[in-house]
Amino acid sequence: MTRVQLRTQLRQARQALSAEEQKSAAQRVCNHLLNLPQVQSASTLATYIASPSELSLTPFIQALWSQGKRVVVPVVDPQQAGLMWFMPYQPSTPLQTTSLGIHEPLLDTDKAVPLAAIDVMCTPLVGFDQHGQRMGMGGGYYDRLLAPWFAGEHSHLLPIGVAHDCQYVDTLPSEAWDIPLPLVITPSKLWQFS
Repeated sequence: MTRVQLRTQLRQARQALSAEEQKSAAQRVCNHLLNLPQVQSASTLATYIASPSELSLTPFIQALWSQGKRVVVPVVDPQQAGLMWFMPYQPSTPLQTTSLGIHEPLLDTDKAVPLAAIDVMCTPLVGFDQHGQRMGMGGGYYDRLLAPWFAGEHSHLLPIGVAHDCQYVDTLPSEAWDIPLPLVITPSKLWQFS
């Protein structure tokens, strides 16, 4: 099966989940995340605003706000292809809807939070496998962003994949630029990889 076919199949599996299954999954993943020592000690956490059928991190984000932690979310740069920034996200942050239907804060590069200031990064994904390989939407944003971390920079950062259980496959086809994750959390399990 090609990457395109597999991505389509995994997205369809995710889209087939009912609203109640989505809600339950979001709460269970939130509970797993909040129990991680790295999350408890973090001051700045990168999350994301879920697009339809992506696992929602809304319960987790609200819990982080209530704990006084700084939350940042990705914003794609409309001027520079392939570039993504992290913008502060608070309950009062105005959001815009992109051409892809994604909600995100307005981009202000002067207020963007650098990777060096982020302790934990929750990444959305389409699929993951037994080796921690992550399949995203195909744009390569997170792979480019995490390449310095993978090369040994920003060693304080903990990237965490977040997914529904149905997004697991035994082995994903991978490319040299794909960045594997050390941890993936699904509603039923914490997957740790070396």
